[in-house]
Amino acid sequence: MWICPVCNNKIGNGFCCTTCHFDMSCNYEEYATLTNIVRSIGEPTKSINDYKKHYQRKKNPNVFVCDQCGGIYFLFSKEDGKLICADCGSNIPLPMMENIAENDTSPVSIEDEPYVITFDLDSYIIHSVDPFLRHGIKRYLASDFETAYQYFKDSANAGNIFAHAHLGIMLHYGEGCVQSDELAIAEFRKGAKAGCPLAASWLAECYRMGYGVEKDKEGGKKLLAKNTDTLKEMCRQEDVSALYFLGFNLVMGIGVDVDETEGVRLLTIAASKGDKSSAVQLAECYLYGWGVEVDAKKAVQLLTQNPLERNKKYHFLLARCYFNGDGIEKNLKKAFEEFKRAAEAGYGKAKDYLGDCYYHGYGTQVDYCKAANWYEDAANHHANADSAHSLACMYMKGQGVPKNKQTAFQYFQLAAREGIVSDQKLIAKEYITGDIVPKDYSEAKRWMEMAAKKGDAEAQFNLGLYYFSDDMGFNDSRKAFEWFSKSAEQGYAEAEYFVGGCYLEGIGVSTNYELANEWLEKALEHGCVSAAYELGINCLDGRGTTVDTARGIQLLETVADSKVDEARAACYELAKRYHSGIENFRGETFYENPSEAKWYAEKAAADETDGDAQFLMAEILNLKFDDTEAAAEWYRKAINNGKQEAKQKLNEMLARKSRQDTAPKKKKHFWL
Repeated sequence: MWICPVCNNKIGNGFCCTTCHFDMSCNYEEYATLTNIVRSIGEPTKSINDYKKHYQRKKNPNVFVCDQCGGIYFLFSKEDGKLICADCGSNIPLPMMENIAENDTSPVSIEDEPYVITFDLDSYIIHSVDPFLRHGIKRYLASDFETAYQYFKDSANAGNIFAHAHLGIMLHYGEGCVQSDELAIAEFRKGAKAGCPLAASWLAECYRMGYGVEKDKEGGKKLLAKNTDTLKEMCRQEDVSALYFLGFNLVMGIGVDVDETEGVRLLTIAASKGDKSSAVQLAECYLYGWGVEVDAKKAVQLLTQNPLERNKKYHFLLARCYFNGDGIEKNLKKAFEEFKRAAEAGYGKAKDYLGDCYYHGYGTQVDYCKAANWYEDAANHHANADSAHSLACMYMKGQGVPKNKQTAFQYFQLAAREGIVSDQKLIAKEYITGDIVPKDYSEAKRWMEMAAKKGDAEAQFNLGLYYFSDDMGFNDSRKAFEWFSKSAEQGYAEAEYFVGGCYLEGIGVSTNYELANEWLEKALEHGCVSAAYELGINCLDGRGTTVDTARGIQLLETVADSKVDEARAACYELAKRYHSGIENFRGETFYENPSEAKWYAEKAAADETDGDAQFLMAEILNLKFDDTEAAAEWYRKAINNGKQEAKQKLNEMLARKSRQDTAPKKKKHFWL
């Protein structure tokens, strides 16, 4: 069934209207010949021009028509300010042009935009058999866009409300016509007002993405949600364009809850009907496992059987398959070629991959300048995080671009804003060090918190340190413990060590030696040697565990022999215990080892500012080796570092030595 564009009569079969004899197979706009007109209206005495004017005005009341010949093509005369008919040369003054192309592109509030809450199935059935619409869809699927656009235009002018959606889509993509989002919105708005769910949904999408209107992402989603139910009704009729639109949105979670399985089902139906765009999207689902099991071969099959040269994603997905060898033999040269096609067509991800190809020489010669250009394009025009990161690194090294740390920092920031966690941490650290930008602890915390909230264990630990530190002004032991715990629960060894320390010292949490030991053990298992220090002391002193002298000494020796910050503390602890004596160790009730004590004390005292270690070294030399001269030197070092007890011990040692030196010596026997 179709509707006559002249008299609006509904025609069941055939190409001629039974009322006015309009012939659908004749393009009157292009050639209104006498033969065609006579055959159509059956009135050879009627003026051809009268009929043509009637047809044109009925077809599109917004198109200006020449009163003399019915022509619609005009030239503008600058000299007299008139339009000149290209067919008959008649002059038409500009003031008479009130009917020229009112496309309804004036901006309105998104709250005032139309949406469809009731789907008129009868109207859809009638319009879906419109020959203009059907021929348009057929030519569109065959990529004959110019012909398809004209059919859709004829269909819309004949009153088919669903043709407006197709016109809008083609205007948006510039398929078979000059690209214009403003005109696309006008068509979508007309269709939405008339009750087309697809047109209304596309209108919402324009707001969500900022196509031809000011971007309103949330408003667009809300408007889209209002049309979802009626769009689903349209999908039940297996309308290809509706199936693709809703299928895509269900997979991506745009305006609806994510339902990858249902989205794939809809896309599969559309693809089976010959819609190549749906086939390309379905291929992406098979590549990434969205709603289906990952099947790269199936993805490649869909792409190769549905070549869509105009589709940027088609080239990108095919390139990705060649690049990784997914479902097809790996071929970096072909991957490069397809990435280039997609990139030149404006696909952001492809620009990033193309930059990688030029940077690493994948399928082409290494060219840092071209790599930087494509990274810059992707970063600046698509906010591509990976490209921003790569370009920042190139500015840091001066590869393909002048070396510039400030510019590098700007691109690191772009990457960080777009969610690259490593760059969020890098930005935070730069604000701490102040190497590239002025120090700003608040900014450092903001960026580190961004990364921490995304679940990055290192960032969570660092944020805990910010709250733990006395230098940054965020002192909050509870928050420090909270972030340490989140990091520790992910197995981050340093965080496990700090959680153990918090339980040990009661920092941000109640003291609990048993829990402290549990976390210290985990930290040690994950390679944190520092944890062995506190754990060793706990084993020796029986804090939160039974006394285990052998393991305690072993743990301290492990730390002492390492390069961690706690190494000197472990040396000091070992020296003190070997000097003072260790109960029930190495088969002895009370074990002393002056040599071990001296060896570890000397390592501990390597820090020339450590008065305690220097004092211990002096004590060992004085009491265990009776080396008063060397001991005196170490006592004096300890005194200089504020160890007051060393002064008393030094005086006592010197006094004792003096008494020994002045005491009368016993006479030796003559035989000795």
